[in-house]
Amino acid sequence: MSTTTLVPPVAASRRVAPPEMLDTVLPNGLRVIVARAATMPTIEVRVSIPLGACGFSTGCSQETRHSAAYGDWHAAAAELLSATLFAGTRGKTRADIDAELAEIGGSIRATADPQWLTISARVLASGTSDALGVLSWEARNTSSSG
Repeated sequence: MSTTTLVPPVAASRRVAPPEMLDTVLPNGLRVIVARAATMPTIEVRVSIPLGACGFSTGCSQETRHSAAYGDWHAAAAELLSATLFAGTRGKTRADIDAELAEIGGSIRATADPQWLTISARVLASGTSDALGVLSWEARNTSSSG
């Protein structure tokens, strides 16, 4: 009885150089990191907001920093925001938003971990202006605002 391999052999690993990055802090305090991967005709934007224990409060006391309730509250807020942020807006459902982004080769999502709320958007480079328009609409027309 002979055995036949159905899985091709694994290729040898090779070193991949990381892309050059620009890391700067804008006058308003926003840290911006830009990396270019010329082989990918896409634009990706990630916004990470610190929402862990004392994440956005600069004046936390030592007691507050170690308070489980304080950290749990912020982690819960991050989870809630990530689950509802793109659930729809005034005038647009989640399906409408997804369809609009799909037309330009894009997607958007929000995730949370115990320390961060992260919003990511990816789109074909040719759809950058349209994607920024969708993000702007989302920011100004969330169904939970005003």
